[in-house]
Amino acid sequence: MADEYLRRLTAGCRSGKDSVLANLLSIPSLSKQGVDDLMHAPGAVDFPWGQRILSLNLPADWGSVFSANLQARVALQQGRFRAAFDAVSSAYRSFLKMFEMLSEEYWLKDVLRILCVNVRLAGRQSDRKEKGGESTYGKVQDLLILGTKNTQVSRAMEKKEAAIGVFNQMFKVYFEYNALNLCKSLFKSAETAVYGRGILDFNSLPLAQQVTYKFFLGRMAIFEEKYKTAEQALEFALSKCIVSHTKNRRSILFYLIPIKLYFGKYPSEALLREHNLLEYQGIVRALRSGNPLMFRNELQRYQVSFLSKGLYLLLEQLKATLYRNMLFTCYKILANNKMNLKSILPALLATGNSMELGELECIVCNLIQKGFVKGYVSHKEAYLVMSKSEPFPKLSVIGDRRRSKEQ
Repeated sequence: MADEYLRRLTAGCRSGKDSVLANLLSIPSLSKQGVDDLMHAPGAVDFPWGQRILSLNLPADWGSVFSANLQARVALQQGRFRAAFDAVSSAYRSFLKMFEMLSEEYWLKDVLRILCVNVRLAGRQSDRKEKGGESTYGKVQDLLILGTKNTQVSRAMEKKEAAIGVFNQMFKVYFEYNALNLCKSLFKSAETAVYGRGILDFNSLPLAQQVTYKFFLGRMAIFEEKYKTAEQALEFALSKCIVSHTKNRRSILFYLIPIKLYFGKYPSEALLREHNLLEYQGIVRALRSGNPLMFRNELQRYQVSFLSKGLYLLLEQLKATLYRNMLFTCYKILANNKMNLKSILPALLATGNSMELGELECIVCNLIQKGFVKGYVSHKEAYLVMSKSEPFPKLSVIGDRRRSKEQ
């Protein structure tokens, strides 16, 4: 096994084939790809990898890159996670240093991306499994920044194209550590230095990297309450994501569904079941039926998940749709464009919703102001007088109005 690996390594370094080298450098215990049986052969851990690799006289400084990479594999197998992180960091630095010195037309995009993945995941594993030590977050950030600088300052298109792999790994780090202020500036850097101003055609980049970039762009837009931008980015990511990648599609839909609800479109029960999006089943039912108690209970039930993903405030904004549908249900029952708000309170109390008349009036006035209901409130008589012509505009129309306001 060792001899076969070293043969492939030698051939890969001498041919400079990007995909081959990336596969050899990928560490399966981190990213679940690469040469997965390398560390499971008898005596593999005790094999003098570094010594043998350095004796191969590989071109450039590939010996240092692969020697450090194999040290990381051995350390992971032995449960020395901090040492593994140090080793993948060394491999990454050696790679960047090597390619700063070589011709700018010679660049390995997949190798750079894989080494970035190794750094990020080894850092995360070190933090999770070796408690009490210094966090690797700062070191991971600094290392990835080195990669973005190397790709941005170059005039060679090959290095520009490699940048997206580094940017996407940085987005993952920043979102994981909730450093969204840094993430915002990183998007500006990406747009200005690489994808903006016609420097590089975004559509020419690897599809998987496009999807990842748009996914995080959508999440950032949600944080900034730019919901139209978020919808466009996440729809792009979903349309380009391979159908068999069910985990990725679920992640995209988890953020896209509340955006669609905000713009007045409900997901089907079949879609929610297909992608195991149980968190939204009760919320959608509550919205459709206009049931405030069910809505509140479902938000509380999945509060931790929604908060951790930055979606709770967006879901709170769906209360306008919720109360609009509640009034619409009452309107259909009463079949009258004049509604006594006092008569609604007992029904609310019966379903477990404690609400005073003043609070209900405020909700209704807010719905009128936002365009969810056409009419006016007579405070003296506590009546809602609705327009005879389409008193409840369609949610899709309200959604289009919301989109237009973001332009």
